Amino acid sequence: MWYMRKRGIQEVMVRAVISLYKSAKTRIRVRLKLSKEFEVKVGVHQRPVVSLLVFAIVVDVVILE
Repeated sequence: MWYMRKRGIQEVMVRAVISLYKSAKTRIRVRLKLSKEFEVKVGVHQRPVVSLLVFAIVVDVVILE
């Protein structure tokens, strides 16, 4: 979460976000069938509000650099 640290976000918040994403797992639904669960290694979660914040911070860092 280098981009959060680069924007001066407190380490306690960085660690909280890391804990939300650590070992994240998901399944894919095709029609009525669900896939086996697998680990998500990249990207942001689709539903949590914190994902919007993480995305905004990344875009901010990329645009301003």
